[in-house]
Amino acid sequence: MANSCFQLVLFLPLFLMFVSLEASRFSSNSSNSKPSCIGIERKALVEFKKGLTDPSGLLSSSWVGIDCCTWMGVGCCNQTGHVVALDLGNLGDCYDKKIGYAPTTNSSCLGGEVSSSLLNLKYLKYLDLSMNDFQGIAIPNFLGSLEKLSYLDLSNASLVGMIPPHLGNLSNLRHLDLLGLSSWVSDLNWLVGLSPLKYLNLGNVNLTLASTNWLQALNMLPSLSELRLRGCELHNLPHSVPNINFTSLSVLDISDNNFNSSIPQWLFNICSLLQIYLCSSYMKTSVSDIPWGNICNLRTLDLFENQINGDICELIGGLVECSNSSLEDLWLGSNQVSGQLPDYSLARLQNLRYLLLFNNVISGPIPASIGRLSKLEMLDLSFNQMNGSIPDGIGKLANLNFLLLDNNYWEGSIPMNIDQMMLSLEVLDLSGNFLNGSIPLPVGRMEHLAMLYLSNNYLSGKIHDQWRDSPSLGIIDLSGNNLHGEIPSSICSLPALFWLKLSSNYLSGELSFAFQNCKGLTMLDLGDNRFYGNIPKYIGKDFLSLSELRIRANMFSGNIPEQLCSLTHLHILDLALNNLSGSIPSCL
Repeated sequence: MANSCFQLVLFLPLFLMFVSLEASRFSSNSSNSKPSCIGIERKALVEFKKGLTDPSGLLSSSWVGIDCCTWMGVGCCNQTGHVVALDLGNLGDCYDKKIGYAPTTNSSCLGGEVSSSLLNLKYLKYLDLSMNDFQGIAIPNFLGSLEKLSYLDLSNASLVGMIPPHLGNLSNLRHLDLLGLSSWVSDLNWLVGLSPLKYLNLGNVNLTLASTNWLQALNMLPSLSELRLRGCELHNLPHSVPNINFTSLSVLDISDNNFNSSIPQWLFNICSLLQIYLCSSYMKTSVSDIPWGNICNLRTLDLFENQINGDICELIGGLVECSNSSLEDLWLGSNQVSGQLPDYSLARLQNLRYLLLFNNVISGPIPASIGRLSKLEMLDLSFNQMNGSIPDGIGKLANLNFLLLDNNYWEGSIPMNIDQMMLSLEVLDLSGNFLNGSIPLPVGRMEHLAMLYLSNNYLSGKIHDQWRDSPSLGIIDLSGNNLHGEIPSSICSLPALFWLKLSSNYLSGELSFAFQNCKGLTMLDLGDNRFYGNIPKYIGKDFLSLSELRIRANMFSGNIPEQLCSLTHLHILDLALNNLSGSIPSCL
């Protein structure tokens, strides 16, 4: 999360949605009462297919028969039979977002060449080749001659090279998505001819050569409603613009650039803006220098990972200057904002869903009014200097999925009826504080809880034996507390548990056969406790997914069991500072 910028779902204009539906209605023209496809256009599609690599036979099995209007991904006009849409965007896992490129072992990717036979589709309005793997071929110049195109999506298709200025000839274009291409531009002046353009995404395209005049070129597009220039190596954000033509702009994403400047005032004069993404762009601004009250329609404000300073009270006070604040998402993590959260003005952000203020220098308590933010789904105040007790008002946030309050100075005990009030909670992180008392029984009765972090506090007592009602719980970290006693057997009844960290406590006892049921663990850390007896052989026989095993600084004795050699996924094994004897198994 900390390395990424958060974005919402794209909402295409109504006419684009209509064209998309037309493209996906693969068999809509098969009725005898409707015209079949035109012969020259069928031939053009066959030639186009010959240039493609299609390892899975996706097109070979579906592009059959004389009526190309029934072929997968081909959309025809119901009245004339002309091909108007070609939708071959890969909706599977051809492009793996986690690794950032197309896996070579995947057979669903289309590749090869993009044939110029497409020029014979004279009525083509919609072309989507996104999320395929064309393995570094150049973006075809001839695309600029498909004069009726209104929708062009080549995103994440492994195309490279300079973006052809010929695309500026597409005077009907309303949607252009070139996200994720290894490409660059010499300038952006070719955009001037695209006056109807409503959606433009050049994310990760190298705009270094256009960095001095990129804004002037884009300012010539009066119809633009969504502009995304994330990670384009821009370094110039003008402080003044004579005339702003972005009267329709609702989404602006210029994050992950290197502006190294303050946020310009003109940005907050675009009253139509609904979403602003400026994260990781080296912005240096005081909250007092920004006219927050000018953007009353704003729903998303993403300023994550910049150098914004000033009083959080002033920032929130400015955002609620509008009589009915529409703000839903405020991402302000990893900045230098200070002060205390205001009580009255915070409560007026009634539509807030995400409030992320982590890694700042905010101090003081959480105001009681937090409980009035009934739509809140994520609250992250971690890595600040906040103190006091966690208010009961947080328990009123019935829609909260993520509660991250770690690494502050909270005191007192853990919201006891948390299972009855926070029914939607999935992640609870209270680690790195000064909380005391015992682990409340209700924590083990939360149906949707998936991650529980309570490490590095002053929690005491035994780990309770009521964990059977948390079927989603996969991560438990209770390390660095004052817990004592044995590990309760019910922990191993959690079907989703894969990560268990109980190190640096005063836990004791032998690892009984009840612990044998924790077969799904990938990480087990029991270090710095008082466990004794032999290292159980069942760990090597039954914990076959284990990648980390840490049981250092206990009182285990006897031999190291050879069964540990069966743990083929094991990367970390720490048995130090015990009373072990015998030889180290040669297989280790």
